[in-house]
Amino acid sequence: MDNQGNWSKPKNLGYPINTKFDENSLIVSAEGDVAFFASDREGGYGDLDIYYFKLPREFQPTTTYYFDGRVYDKVTNNPVAGHFTLKDIASGETIIISDADAVTGTFTVPLPSNRQYVIEVKYEGYAMTSLGFDLTYNENQTTYHLDIPMNPLNSNTENVLQNIYFDLSSSNLRKESNVELNNLANFLRSKPSIKIELGGHTDTRGKAEDNLKLSSERAKAVYNYLIQVEHIDVSRLTFIGYGETNPIISDQEIAKLATEAEREKAHQTNRRTVYKIIAQ
Repeated sequence: MDNQGNWSKPKNLGYPINTKFDENSLIVSAEGDVAFFASDREGGYGDLDIYYFKLPREFQPTTTYYFDGRVYDKVTNNPVAGHFTLKDIASGETIIISDADAVTGTFTVPLPSNRQYVIEVKYEGYAMTSLGFDLTYNENQTTYHLDIPMNPLNSNTENVLQNIYFDLSSSNLRKESNVELNNLANFLRSKPSIKIELGGHTDTRGKAEDNLKLSSERAKAVYNYLIQVEHIDVSRLTFIGYGETNPIISDQEIAKLATEAEREKAHQTNRRTVYKIIAQ
């Protein structure tokens, strides 16, 4: 079934799965690599016998992971019974809506692999938090864990909008950002007295003045989207570019990392769009 609810045409698996005898009750194993069926074909031991075969890769279902997490107060580390929504970043489709446990702040849900997701978490008294992750298939992996810290509304700590995407060295917002921006707009609508500052940050590569200009333009792009597309009152928003002045990971720490991939991931962490609550 596709995203519009339409079924593809069925494809005959052919001999020796299908024969002139009766075959029915096709069931795929939990691992997705073996299928079982019943048949009354010749050579069996009864009216219907159970047979199995290795399912060709192109027919195997999407592997499902157990996605688990813990929602907690970033200041006190106490568990938070956050209400969360999981969406597919590419389509914007809502996959799961649920709540973390009231006592432990933990949750476990099944999720299909080979998709990029965004999880949005809300709870009274806290700023909206959203995190993105790529659930790429790994044959040696069956679970995926994510810790989700939440900032209290009275905290002036920046909240990172992890799922804001721009074209390379540009302030042009990519459509994959729409899910995150819609979540932020809905949060602002639910808290009509709140005012926020939108901030842009870059890494330290390139000229400082260019980085400052780019970070300001990116913060302004988010500002404009919230006003023009989501119709948030302009009086509730400000924006600022910080350039390379406030890195999460310093250049000294980055230089100590062992691989280029680790160093690039650290630079990516420093390139971020954030919001701060400046009035309630």
